[in-house]
Amino acid sequence: MVSDFSNSNLGWDVQLLRSYLPEDVVMEIMGHPHPQDSYGADSVVWGGSSNGVFSTKSAYELVSSRNNSTSDPLWKSVETTMHVLRDCEAAESVWKCLGGSNIPVNFFSVDAYEWFKNNFLGGLGGDWCLVFGLTVWNLWRCRNEVVFENKVSSTKEVIGRIRNLAQVGSVLCLPSIDTVRHGVMFVRWCNPELGWIKFNVDGLVKSASRNAGCGGVIRDHRGNWVGCFSFNIGSSSVLMAELRGITTALHIAWEMGYSKVWIESDSLTAVELISKGVICNHPYAYILSQIACWRNKPWQPVFSHTVRECNSVADFLAIKAHLLSLGIHLWVHPPGDCSNLLLGDRLGVFHNRSFLF
Repeated sequence: MVSDFSNSNLGWDVQLLRSYLPEDVVMEIMGHPHPQDSYGADSVVWGGSSNGVFSTKSAYELVSSRNNSTSDPLWKSVETTMHVLRDCEAAESVWKCLGGSNIPVNFFSVDAYEWFKNNFLGGLGGDWCLVFGLTVWNLWRCRNEVVFENKVSSTKEVIGRIRNLAQVGSVLCLPSIDTVRHGVMFVRWCNPELGWIKFNVDGLVKSASRNAGCGGVIRDHRGNWVGCFSFNIGSSSVLMAELRGITTALHIAWEMGYSKVWIESDSLTAVELISKGVICNHPYAYILSQIACWRNKPWQPVFSHTVRECNSVADFLAIKAHLLSLGIHLWVHPPGDCSNLLLGDRLGVFHNRSFLF
């Protein structure tokens, strides 16, 4: 039984896994939540899409990524994005009418990345980046109208729409990349109300090794340190690391007997998934069902999003996890090298956060 390899409510039995499996497989297994009957039955998930639902498009992209030179005529019949936006005869005629003799020699030959970069960062000058974006959108729209509505627009109609929209955009004085302004706001960590504890959590992944870690810190209404953890998860995604941090925080807070728990994460995606829920075959449905079970217990856990600058202690502990052995590590005392971060939060020190407007 798979459940035999789980040694507690917090995770897998690493030593038992290592006695049967190579280290790279152990790392992959550790990156997933361990099984528990209370979290519901298993369900089938399609790994080729972000929501776990099968589609022919996701199947095509999966096959294409594994074999770009496939000889199967079925896949050759699928139209590429660049063919729709630039390389087909209809798109080419639109671009030539709009750009005229100013169209660069390599406009129809450079790869997609260079094509988008060159044209959005100036291209032919003037309002070209605006015209370029509107043209891309209209060509994509026209192709969908052909496929889903059997509606065909002439080159003249397409160009007319683009020019009308470009005129409106110019009147509105849409900012170019060069004129976007930067601002600064001041943010700080906020302590919970009396009777509550606050659990800041964070997760991160080393891109090269895919080694994931998460960390969390509990503080009271005065900002005093209560406890913290670092968790070397194994091989995982950033979002899974964030969610593992949240489930670990819930477990620790429950075991410590707290009834009013404020959990704060700098992952907006994680917080929104917890709030809105997902379908049963979503890739993260299992761990989200764990969180739902925790929420249904007789206590008051609340979840909120914060910015990275206000989550520095949890971030420190997540980084620390990569230096530790696989599994969870509970700190009896706060690590000495994060004492200044804890003090700054407790004193209400403000941090600068840049934004665009």
